[in-house]
Amino acid sequence: MTAPTANRTNRTVAPGRRGSCLSFAALAVVSFGGLSCHWLENYHAANWDFKHEDYPYAIVRYQKFLEEYRDPTYKREIALINLGRSYMAMQAPRDAEKVFDQYEREFPKGSFLETARESVAKIRRTSDERQKQMASDIASAQNESERIQAELAARPNDADLLVALGHAHWKMGRYKTAGESYLKAIEINPKLRDNPLMLERLIFDMNGNLIPITNPQQRVALENERDPVVMEGLHEYTSRGVDDFFSSRRRFYTVTGTVRNRSTRPILSVRIEVTLFDALGQILEVGTADIGTLYPRDSRPFVVQSGLDAEAMGNIARYRCRPLFQQ
Repeated sequence: MTAPTANRTNRTVAPGRRGSCLSFAALAVVSFGGLSCHWLENYHAANWDFKHEDYPYAIVRYQKFLEEYRDPTYKREIALINLGRSYMAMQAPRDAEKVFDQYEREFPKGSFLETARESVAKIRRTSDERQKQMASDIASAQNESERIQAELAARPNDADLLVALGHAHWKMGRYKTAGESYLKAIEINPKLRDNPLMLERLIFDMNGNLIPITNPQQRVALENERDPVVMEGLHEYTSRGVDDFFSSRRRFYTVTGTVRNRSTRPILSVRIEVTLFDALGQILEVGTADIGTLYPRDSRPFVVQSGLDAEAMGNIARYRCRPLFQQ
C-alpha cells in the first residue's frame, strides 16, 4: 500500500525541529512552544505510521490533522487518501468509503481522484458480492439443516449431528437455536465444552455458566461488562518546560485522550498509565493520571505528562497507554 508520504525517521517530531515552522523571532514571542505546528507534527507522524503499516496510529493522527488543517492543499489530499487506505487495511470498508467520498467532494479535480473512485467502486462491488454469497450460504444451510434433522430423528443422541445442526443454524443467523444445539451436544459429550468453536459461539455469563447467545450483540454487551474501560482519541506530542524553552535540558512527552466506562456499573479508582519504551523495549519513563470513579456510560478526558531529559526524549520508540482500575 503506497502513496506519497513525507520522509520521517522518528514517530515523534523532536521539539527542536519546530523551528522549521516558525522564524526564530516568532519563537522568541511564542514562548508556549510553537503549538501552531502541531498539525504539521500530526501530518508527518501519520505519514510515518502509514509507511510502516501502523494503521491504527495513522488513522488517529490523520483524523487529528484533518480536523486542525482544513486548507485545500496537497497535504490534505494525501491525508484523506491515506486515511481511506488505512481504513481499508483495518477491514473497515464503510469508514473508508466515507473518506473516499469526502475526498471526491473536496477535490473534484484532485491528484488522487481516480484512486478514490476506484476504491469506492471496489468497496461497493465487494459488498454486493458478499450479499450474494450470504444469500447462497443461507439457502445451502437451510438444506443442510433439513437433512440433519431427518438424521437426528433416528439418532437423537448423536453429538456430532447436533453440532452440525448448530453450525447450520448459525449460518442462517439463528444464533439462539444454534447455541441450544451446541449445549445439547455438550451434555452428551462433555469434551466438546473445550472445543474452540464452541467457546466462540457460546458465552459464559457473569456467574460462569455456559449459555447460548441470542445475537452477536449479546456477546459485545457481555464483553463490555468484563472489559469495561476503554480509551479513545489518543494523541501524543512533545514540548519543553515553561522555563526551559531555549535550553536543551527538560522535555515533556504528553499523551491525551478520553477514557470511557462502557459497562452498566460504576468503575472505581480508574487511572491511566503511559509507559515510554526505547527501541530495545526498555522502559524510559512511566506516567499516570488519576481519573477516580467512572459511572456507567461516563467518559472523561485525560492528560498524562512524562518528563525526560533531551537525550532520553530522542530514544523514545513507542509508548503503551492502558487503563487501570479496581477489579
